[in-house]
Amino acid sequence: MRADLRTLIEQQSSDLPEEVLDRVFLAWTQLFGLATFEIFGRLDGTIEAVADYFTHHMNLMADLVRLPTGS
Repeated sequence: MRADLRTLIEQQSSDLPEEVLDRVFLAWTQLFGLATFEIFGRLDGTIEAVADYFTHHMNLMADLVRLPTGS
């Protein structure tokens, strides 16, 4: 897996550490999954404050990737 991450980083001529790219992929797939749940109604009847829930998870993923958040 690290070799795949390193290849992607080298293709972009970046010095990004593999650990950071790994966290970015984790955050991306988590938020993609959450958006997919919303689109296909999987949150219906479970989460009423969907926008707040998504914002909360965006902030969690930003913390994971170590990006500044609005909260």
